[in-house]
Amino acid sequence: VNSAIYIQDSWTMGRLTLNPGLRFDRFVMSIPAQSAPAGRWVPAREFPEQKNIVNWNSLSPRFGFAVDLFGNGSTALKGGVSRYDRLAGVNLVQPLNLRNIAFQTCPWDDTNNDLRAQNDEIGFTRCSGSLLPSLGGVDPDLKRPFQWEYNVMVQRQVGARTAVMVGYSGRRFWDLYTTVNDAVPTTAYTPVTITNPLTSQPMTVYNQDPATRGQVRNVLKTIPELRQYYNGVEFQVNTRFTKGTVFAGL
Repeated sequence: VNSAIYIQDSWTMGRLTLNPGLRFDRFVMSIPAQSAPAGRWVPAREFPEQKNIVNWNSLSPRFGFAVDLFGNGSTALKGGVSRYDRLAGVNLVQPLNLRNIAFQTCPWDDTNNDLRAQNDEIGFTRCSGSLLPSLGGVDPDLKRPFQWEYNVMVQRQVGARTAVMVGYSGRRFWDLYTTVNDAVPTTAYTPVTITNPLTSQPMTVYNQDPATRGQVRNVLKTIPELRQYYNGVEFQVNTRFTKGTVFAGL
């Protein structure tokens, strides 16, 4: 369930125009109760409901402004600061779905050469894999990733029909998450310094505690150290003609 409400306004004070806004988002993901009929390899199954796997509520302020710098409508300074939540879909909770895809690989000996896999021709005791899905998890403290976007630009009219613009745009991403193996703590890794064979410089690698090898429990977790940044500069030229427009940008 994804629901939201948004309010905004516009205020003009002389040569300055302000556009404040505020958005509230509520995002809840659950898995309903399910059933599956019996198949050739498995009996009929019932799966219970899983409620509120994620339950996020967030407020996202947005603010924009525009200034007529010289009061003659030829030069404008525009900009803003806005917060945006990351869109999320079913891929977030699909690893927890008990009806997720699972498979086994089993040897088959076609003894009667009919190219059909009969039950007595399949080596069930020698199968690899499991018909139970390999479930991951979602950390109960998982946060919704978001970004702050900043932009500022100067637009100038040159002549009667041409406008030029230069602008800056920046983004900062927070509360990013990734899949971690929660069965193996960071304390299970011991740093070891070796010599890089390519550069002959010291390099740190990590030895995993042998007692934890093979242990897997994948969990989606918010990692505070994860960061993403974007910085960009844009140039535009726009010229209007009687029957058309020519524009270019970099």
